[in-house]
Amino acid sequence: MHQHRTVWCHRAIKNESGTCNIWRRVDGSSARLTGVVTCGSVWTCPVCSARVAEHRREELERGMKAHVAAGGHAYLLTLTFPHERDLPLAEADRLFSKALQKFKNSKRFKRISKLYSRQGSVRSLEITWGPEHGFHVHTHDLIFAAPGLDTDQAAVDELRSAWIGALDKVGLAPKSKLEWMWKHALDLRGGQHAADYIAKFGRDAKWGIVAEVTRSHAKIGMREICGHEGHVTPFQLLAWAGAGDAEAAQLFREFADVFKHKRMLSWSPRLKAKLGLVERDDAEIAGDDTPMPAEREVASLTAEDLALVFSRGALGELQEYVCLLSDGDPPHVQACVNDFLADFRTRPKISRGTVREKIWRLRNRKGEPKRDLFAEVSPPA
Repeated sequence: MHQHRTVWCHRAIKNESGTCNIWRRVDGSSARLTGVVTCGSVWTCPVCSARVAEHRREELERGMKAHVAAGGHAYLLTLTFPHERDLPLAEADRLFSKALQKFKNSKRFKRISKLYSRQGSVRSLEITWGPEHGFHVHTHDLIFAAPGLDTDQAAVDELRSAWIGALDKVGLAPKSKLEWMWKHALDLRGGQHAADYIAKFGRDAKWGIVAEVTRSHAKIGMREICGHEGHVTPFQLLAWAGAGDAEAAQLFREFADVFKHKRMLSWSPRLKAKLGLVERDDAEIAGDDTPMPAEREVASLTAEDLALVFSRGALGELQEYVCLLSDGDPPHVQACVNDFLADFRTRPKISRGTVREKIWRLRNRKGEPKRDLFAEVSPPA
């Protein structure tokens, strides 16, 4: 049976030493594993998502600073549409994508873009779910242009009219929702809102912080935490699915299937080059073991240790424990981790916990590296 790539994320050790390492920020704000194979999925893996989102946030921040330093201005443009729960996510996403294309190709959008010297934009694709209206697809665009657009009400209204027109052409603008769309379907705000958006990008729960799938609130039922009007992220659905909520599991599968080939961030062509940024894909970022600022190696795990952690479903718990240690000195952390592993052995297994350990690198006929071979390792009895 085909398994999703996220299933084996962090469950294969790629170091020749047969161990993986735990790195901790000096201030105890985060901890992560290095020396393991990662999946790089921003939609289905909360661990890789957090890593990638933090890199993308820093990238956005550098880009915005470069643009502003050159005399430009940044705006935050939010686009959405009215939706009901009976609209399948795949269809909503398809129609929304068509509407975005029509909007960007409209004469009004092009005219205002030229008027305010638009250099390009960065689009963030987001999704939430609510019990009343179902999946909610929307985008946030950071627009790099000249100052003055946010105070030009006639231009903003022209953009709003163009967006509603695009929605109407694809069948996402019911006449009964016209007033709602005029108020909420398009929102454009000035530089401070753009800066605030970048500041939180990758740093709140919506971007996949690992605690969202490890802490006790995951065991609360959907209706209890959502209420009637609330919206939650896909990773919250994943947390409920892990706690046995069948509806949440089905919803997360639907989301994962629709979004599997989509980008979290889409940059206008050549915009990164204009701003002096280097292109890197999500998988490369997620698998990068380069130390982050104010971070150091504090402990290591063998393949059997890692298998033990997974067999108890305790990866997030271990990382959180390392963060909470008041003394971040490596010998102290390693001793505490060893004690923690000993405690794991007294707990019942919740899965097989099998991990993979690299045993050698297969070479082709010319003697050049071809691919790594892994052997499966089970947790100790």
